[in-house]
Amino acid sequence: MTLEQVLLRIEGDDLSEWKAEVGYDVPPVWRYKGESVDGVPDWRVQDWGGHGWIEREIGWYLQRGDWDDYEDLVRVALAMDAADKALQAALMGKP
Repeated sequence: MTLEQVLLRIEGDDLSEWKAEVGYDVPPVWRYKGESVDGVPDWRVQDWGGHGWIEREIGWYLQRGDWDDYEDLVRVALAMDAADKALQAALMGKP
């Protein structure tokens, strides 16, 4: 699995929504520009050649996690989705 395949799996089927934020002396941070205030996640993925971090801002909070390979990145992103659903359910008073 490549980083591009992971990004497609994380948020839809269109890589044109992902933009690379290039800095000095560090690999790019890939960012999916969502509308976080409207409940659509705003993802950022730092890839240090097969490991790094991922974060997602959605609404009023931020999730962040580290990953060690691309399969791990998919698992972390799916766990973030599950955690968000659990949090939203708990806030709505649903068990």
